[in-house]
Amino acid sequence: WYVAKNKLEGIHHLSIGAALKGASPGDTIVITDRQTYAEALSLNNNYSAAGLANVTIKAEISDDGKRARLVPPPGHPVTQPLISIE
Repeated sequence: WYVAKNKLEGIHHLSIGAALKGASPGDTIVITDRQTYAEALSLNNNYSAAGLANVTIKAEISDDGKRARLVPPPGHPVTQPLISIE
C-alpha cells in the first residue's frame, strides 16, 4: 500500500490509518512523501478485519534525507500514546 497526502497515480490511501484499515497480514505500507501526518494510531485486532500480523510501515527517504513525520492530531491528550499496540 502506498500512502501520500495527495492522491496521485499509484497512491492507494491519503492517511496511514486508512492504509492500516485496508492492510492484511504481511503487507507493507510505504509513506511516499515528506508530509506531516497528524494521526493517533491504535493497532489492535479490531483495526483491520484481516488483522495486522507482520504489517510493516516505512517512510521513504527523499534525496535531502527527509521523510514523513507522525505527530499528534489536534486535541490529542498529551498523556495518551501516539501509537498504541494491543
